[in-house]
Amino acid sequence: MSLVKQLLSCEDDTCYKISMNVTNTLHSICKNNKFFLPTEVAVHNSNVDCWVSYNGGVYDLTGLCKDWARRKEIQPLVAHAGKDISHWFDHDKNDIKHYVHPVTGILVPYCPHGPIPDVIPHVVPASSWRPLDKCPWWLDESYRKGYLTKNARPCRILNVLTGTQFVMMVCEEDTVRRIQERALIYNKNGRSYTWKFEGKELNLDLTLTENGIPDERDRFVACGLPDDYYVPCLISRCNALKICYTQFNSFSSKSMKVAILGAASKTGSCLSLFLKQSPLIDELAIYDNKCTYGLALDLNYIDTRCKVSTCSSSEACLKRTLDGAKIVMIIADRLTKKELNPDDVLRCNADTLSDLLPNIIKYCPQAMVAVAMHPINSLIPLALEMYKKAGVHDYNRLFGVISLECLRANTFAAEVIGIEPECITIPVIGGSCSETCIPIFSRAKPCNKISQQEASRLTKAVRFADDEISEISKKKERTCFAMAFGAARFCMSLCKALRHQHDVVECAYVRSYVIPDVTYFAAPLALGPDGIQKHLGIPPLNDYERKLLNATVPTLQSAIALGEALALGHEHFSSERNQLNSPHTS
Repeated sequence: MSLVKQLLSCEDDTCYKISMNVTNTLHSICKNNKFFLPTEVAVHNSNVDCWVSYNGGVYDLTGLCKDWARRKEIQPLVAHAGKDISHWFDHDKNDIKHYVHPVTGILVPYCPHGPIPDVIPHVVPASSWRPLDKCPWWLDESYRKGYLTKNARPCRILNVLTGTQFVMMVCEEDTVRRIQERALIYNKNGRSYTWKFEGKELNLDLTLTENGIPDERDRFVACGLPDDYYVPCLISRCNALKICYTQFNSFSSKSMKVAILGAASKTGSCLSLFLKQSPLIDELAIYDNKCTYGLALDLNYIDTRCKVSTCSSSEACLKRTLDGAKIVMIIADRLTKKELNPDDVLRCNADTLSDLLPNIIKYCPQAMVAVAMHPINSLIPLALEMYKKAGVHDYNRLFGVISLECLRANTFAAEVIGIEPECITIPVIGGSCSETCIPIFSRAKPCNKISQQEASRLTKAVRFADDEISEISKKKERTCFAMAFGAARFCMSLCKALRHQHDVVECAYVRSYVIPDVTYFAAPLALGPDGIQKHLGIPPLNDYERKLLNATVPTLQSAIALGEALALGHEHFSSERNQLNSPHTS
């Protein structure tokens, strides 16, 4: 750069032109470098696909792992595959760290995880020592894949043609053209689109910041707002002269495909039956790790328009199940404390969700995902953290289904008032367990004739309905019918929203800021073709309901922290330590 500064200081026109050429060349070199997100490096985490990052660079060491496969020196690198190992190196010298051995006083390499390739950690002077006769792997530029971004920022992209939008993480150094390449997973013809921001066409060879779209998250945090309070939206508009039929991908087609994951469970089978009867659904794709051929064959005997498809439990068949799905329902039976303790329920369903979500993100990233598994209060934060790891930051398409609590509240209130259950709506807020579910009987529609004493009794009835069923049934009968019906009703509401019907309102547990103290909360939502169209907030509460809400916040905070900790890979946890010790924690 000193040469550039000298050239720029020249007053002669020729020198000035040369200086500008040098500057432009350096700028183009920077633009041609490929930058990676930490999440992109993290997926290459095995001995046959080993990437690491250090000193700002990203390196593919798969070949090195193959050459050293039978030697113990490669084990520290394999153990750190997909991670940053900058702490191994001296940044000033760009070399392995060294330290003076306390016994011998010799300067030796610092290898805290054991010896690594191309390093001979001699502690005692020996005549067998020889200098390395080749370039060490950490200085070998042939392993370099690119550079690690200094700042990963969210970017919202709106496809004007299909009306869909999504949020993804991009590198601060990425040009708009590179962002187009990243977005091809959502629209494979995105290169033929014109990209604009606030009506101005973007220069594809410049970064977002250079196009006048700075990253302002630090300013939001300084003001006490969440860093994702506002995400800049890029408008992706189709060029009429370049339009082709393939641009109308499976998600923008009129066919309504719903995928049910967990269909072999009792609740999943009931859900499949309910949705088979819906005129809003064209195809129902069912999947489970158990055989579902018999279920699909039996459902197809029902003379409705909806067709049921299934396949075996291999990953290729899971891809076929998810491909083109607009709605994905993840379902599991609701177990009582007599069948399984809360820790085991959480661990089992968290493992199942962790296996399914990467495939959903890969094969149908624009689909609405509704989770009807327990404990919902912890599983939705876990799922959203997995979306973040994958670079997907669209929070409006992930829902925790609490329709079972809504059904029970409507039924109990209708019995007290003396009207049909279909004619009444009780909003439910908070969460989905006996400690966090808050039915707002004071806001019953169309009429409110419920006294405070009756509301208190009905609230307890809604919260502890599972316990009542468990005590009455000697066979530990599961609440599969009502839960499946509630999930089906929520799914059909999503179908209506995708078909641009107005005034579609449902209660669900989602990422929300309606309560400043918690980041996830259940409340009424207005649904649209892009998921959550509007957070309707908490309706006015009476003193009893406010008291319940205040008591709910600490329990929700613990459940959310537990789910996020599981997403980060913490193995040791206890739901009881996190105040999740109810018989049917959610």
